[in-house]
Amino acid sequence: MHILDTICRSKRLEIARQEEALPLSELKEILHSQRGLQVKSVPDSCHPALDAGSPEIRGLQVKSAKTNANREKVSFKQALAHSSSGIIAEFKRKSPAKGWIYPDADVAKIVQSYEAAGAAAISCLTDEPFFGGSFTDFEKARETVRKIPLLRKDFILNEYQIYQSKIMGADVILLIAACLTAEEIVRFTALAHELDMEVLLEIHEESELVSVCPDIDVVGINNRNLKTFATDIRHTLDLAGKVPDRFLKISESGLSDPETVIQLRQAGFRGFLMGENFMKTADPGETLREFIKSVVPRQARDSLKNVIDCDEIAGQARNDKLSVKIKVCGMKDPENMRALAELPVDMMGLIFYEKSPRYVEDKDAAAINALSLTIPKVGVFVDAPQAFVLDKTEHFRLQYVQLHGKESPEYCSMLKNKGIPVIKAFQIKTVEDLKACTLYEGCCDYFLFDTPTPQYGGSGNKFDWGLLSAYTGATPFFLSGGIAPEDADSIKRLDFPQLFAVDLNSRFEITSGIKDINSVKRFLYDIQKK
Repeated sequence: MHILDTICRSKRLEIARQEEALPLSELKEILHSQRGLQVKSVPDSCHPALDAGSPEIRGLQVKSAKTNANREKVSFKQALAHSSSGIIAEFKRKSPAKGWIYPDADVAKIVQSYEAAGAAAISCLTDEPFFGGSFTDFEKARETVRKIPLLRKDFILNEYQIYQSKIMGADVILLIAACLTAEEIVRFTALAHELDMEVLLEIHEESELVSVCPDIDVVGINNRNLKTFATDIRHTLDLAGKVPDRFLKISESGLSDPETVIQLRQAGFRGFLMGENFMKTADPGETLREFIKSVVPRQARDSLKNVIDCDEIAGQARNDKLSVKIKVCGMKDPENMRALAELPVDMMGLIFYEKSPRYVEDKDAAAINALSLTIPKVGVFVDAPQAFVLDKTEHFRLQYVQLHGKESPEYCSMLKNKGIPVIKAFQIKTVEDLKACTLYEGCCDYFLFDTPTPQYGGSGNKFDWGLLSAYTGATPFFLSGGIAPEDADSIKRLDFPQLFAVDLNSRFEITSGIKDINSVKRFLYDIQKK
């Protein structure tokens, strides 16, 4: 029997014990009740197994469900796409091949040091028998890691573990093709997405490429054969070219040499999962910091320079020669705003909708106003009372208001008559949606056409831009919804007479409300070049 077979056999028994202690139906109730869904109310002390700290589910706590059920994930895919190092630093106590590596490691201290050292993401093992992990380790990591994504690494064989992962606060889960059928991968991926988590699919053999379904977020190629635990980087490089280009690829296991990471990066990999190389040292965080220093100057700084020698664009005057203006929305951090203000963008958006993860609070007004920004600020509102809009306009020194709800033409006219330029947003799914704009002609200065989404923007998804050829209104418009750094060339080819500006948001983020300035620079460079 191979090692992987032994692990999976043990894992199935472990899941059965966990389900006996806390059935799936009750696990769902714990999660759904905290997400505000219509299910039976679950009190804080909701299950005897949790109250007693049952050894099979120790570390899986209701308090975690309360915190994590409604937290917005930090995108693993976006973090890797925007990272200069791509290092996914793993907290790993032991391995089946080498035994204990760092048995008494302080998980909170180490993952904090990983984040401070520049990790793009954190991986935390929850398998106990073979890797020394636990739910408690993951819970402590979740309490510590806030700004970068957290991967739950385990052998997931059952939907039960996916619900566990959400309660624990995972941003992304690992699915291993060698352990699952293609049908299970499709089903588990759909469930993870429904619960607002991303999926890393791990493959090792060419035969497993059939498991790479279209909805997978990231594909990992394991350098280690999980049946023999032998590693071979050459095998990974051969397999990489057979993974479709649309998938972001990461390399996993057996990585310790900066030269190897550079070679893999040049072959198209954007992430590198590493654990033992750091955990075997006395100070894993410092070891990671030194490793990144040895990698980034040689393979990332030069490539970033090619993008950012568009540093010539930083500090330029606003480029009036551009056919469209550039608005960057969803800003909330003063230092991030300061960095953006050095670029030739035309507007920045601040969101005053409390349900948005990019919501700007009153306490930030002084710090934002102290920046003395030369870029006009746009306040984004959703069905807010007029008094609220006027108060924020004065308090944050806004130059425009953008309305994303069901505000009436009369509402828009009132603001416009007070001398405040008004941008009215419309969600566009069909040509019929464009007809709603006709009622607002003359009451607004601009329209904004966005992707339909229940959260009023920031979804990262595009609508069919071809629909805009049916727009015949006189009001100039902003194009919004899922615009990404790689869309610059497509936007330059658009031929809509009333296209006034493009609105950049979630596809340029490291995490909600924090923009990747290098991605914005790249977009500005690409959209300006001939």
